[in-house]
Amino acid sequence: MTPAHLVLVPGHAVWSGRGDPLESGTWFLKPFQNNEPALLIEHLRSGVAKAAEDPASVLVLTGGPTERQAGPRSEALAYWEIAERNGFWGHTGVRERCVLEEYSLDSFLNLMYGLCRFREWAGGWPARISSNTIFRLIPRAVSLDAS
Repeated sequence: MTPAHLVLVPGHAVWSGRGDPLESGTWFLKPFQNNEPALLIEHLRSGVAKAAEDPASVLVLTGGPTERQAGPRSEALAYWEIAERNGFWGHTGVRERCVLEEYSLDSFLNLMYGLCRFREWAGGWPARISSNTIFRLIPRAVSLDAS
């Protein structure tokens, strides 16, 4: 099946790759993100579920190495490792259609580089784009779209 649907999951933090990802201490979090690991994981899980609904979708996890303390570890890689650790929540076939974009450092670049990564992997532009976000980021996304 020719990929035609981009399911974009922008990263919002870097998990260390060690310990329980539900524990705040295993993430490199901003102060306002304390106690949000469950929200971050649900954000990822819902993107995986969205990709599972459409066999013509490509799940693109976006986000670069945004935390100096995490070294070169990216948000996208951290999200992929959590999805892998959880067996992609039983959604067979999504893992093979999941790609990483590890250069974006903000919401606008998540979208732009995510589109480019889809094109690189699928060989063309998507006919449809789905993205989920965390509600506290909506005002920022709206201001980015309007500017």
